[in-house]
Amino acid sequence: MKVAMAAANRRAEIAERVAEEASRRTETAADGIYRYAAIDFETANQFRGSPCAIGIVLSDGGTITRRERFLFRPPEEVDFFDDFNIRLHKITPEMVKDEPRYEEVLPLILSIIGDRPIVAHNAAFDAGVIRDACDISGIEHPSLEYICTLVLSRTILDLPSYSLPIVAEELDIPIEDHHNPLVDAEAAATILFLLSRREDTDITTLIRDKLRIGTMKPGSWEGCQKKPPRTSGGYRIEIPATNLEATGNLFYGKKVVLTGRLPYGITRQAAWDKIASLGGEPQKGVTRKTNFLVIGEWNPHTISPDGTSRKYKRAQELREEGQDIEVMTDFDFLALLEEAEKEAVGGTDNPPETPDNIF
Repeated sequence: MKVAMAAANRRAEIAERVAEEASRRTETAADGIYRYAAIDFETANQFRGSPCAIGIVLSDGGTITRRERFLFRPPEEVDFFDDFNIRLHKITPEMVKDEPRYEEVLPLILSIIGDRPIVAHNAAFDAGVIRDACDISGIEHPSLEYICTLVLSRTILDLPSYSLPIVAEELDIPIEDHHNPLVDAEAAATILFLLSRREDTDITTLIRDKLRIGTMKPGSWEGCQKKPPRTSGGYRIEIPATNLEATGNLFYGKKVVLTGRLPYGITRQAAWDKIASLGGEPQKGVTRKTNFLVIGEWNPHTISPDGTSRKYKRAQELREEGQDIEVMTDFDFLALLEEAEKEAVGGTDNPPETPDNIF
């Protein structure tokens, strides 16, 4: 009974705060100032759709104007805590037992963000948290734009890793409690501002020149990506020349096809360049010569009615005919790239941008 009453009181408080946020949204920043909301989610377990906390930092052109931190229970179907996650963020089931669920807190989160784009380090994860938690809660995805400081850092900085602590150290941003969502959100907000300073430009121009902003809305989404070089005909990607000296690794002499989006903002061109540097041959479509098909995250607007891509269906057809095509996930692909980089003879000296040097 006490738990139910506490939860009811918290829901009433949230409803009041949503109304307050709506009334204060008449405030606007001065012309020319880029206003954004940096966020960071922490999850209760390995499932991305199990958020239990969020940090929100509002910034007007690099000046932080507001900080908020909320604890809440994950969606009911995934309401359990893994020891690994607890060790990371130090949030326990006991700490959230009287809090409302994600779907009850989401309106307040969105009301605080307002019409600002969200900013996160590895925004693919945080945007994915929102989508997956909404899906499992049976509610629509909100409409948001988002900017990834991990992707942006890759375009500007030359580092062995683009994890939040490494990028923050490069920019002299102190992080004393990594995985505290408010600390990490504030770090992301500051990274965006300091990268604009390093490029000697304003935030609006930096984003316009360097990124394709990610978007989310009910039924579809587009990831935040590095903006490719512009040609007279617009944006294009090119199949690179194969490095024939990079022998001795899994990808040497193999034809590789990608379908869907790769994680961490890795572009199709960057993946093709890495495959070619290891002696592989990127292909645009699945053929009878294809050796590997890598499956990324599919856009629901570009897949077949049965929920698969045309490339995947073609690969399955050829496999049934006896062709040896290995189908792998995007994360398996990135891990294998790292192993191949170690094995290659005459390959590139640059370390692959895989999970081990991103997180």
